[in-house]
Amino acid sequence: MSPRSASRRSPSGPPLDHTLLGAREDHWMVLKGLLPYVWPAARPDLKRNVVFAFAMLLVAKLITVATPIIYKEAVDELTRVANGELGTVGTLSLVITGLILSYGVARVVMMALNQLRDVFFTKVGQHAVRELNKKTFEHLHRLSLRFHLERRTGGLSRV
Repeated sequence: MSPRSASRRSPSGPPLDHTLLGAREDHWMVLKGLLPYVWPAARPDLKRNVVFAFAMLLVAKLITVATPIIYKEAVDELTRVANGELGTVGTLSLVITGLILSYGVARVVMMALNQLRDVFFTKVGQHAVRELNKKTFEHLHRLSLRFHLERRTGGLSRV
């Protein structure tokens, strides 16, 4: 029995499912294999795009988390005004209107940042797909003629 297939136990006692552990390891291997295509060594422009896209993702997520909090503050202020807990209505209505507008602006900025992230990452994704297609095409050309003739590669199948 190999060390990897040895029975492991979860903290609660029953053995862990090894197929799930193997699947997790397989996913990491796939990600490790795709990393050179997403972070190419010879393309600093694509690395910069990945960094910008990741930064846009982080800022958009921060705004996504902050947006309901801003909306909550606006609702709380409206509740205080309705209960008469705060001073002049004119000043408070201005603050509440500002909070509601900031909620709307935050939503728009969040969507804009997601779109900008897609703009920056599109070039990286296209480069990765192009390189993988090229690698597959070169591999198919390195295969013997017998392989292609026996398997009828390129042939159309009837459905």
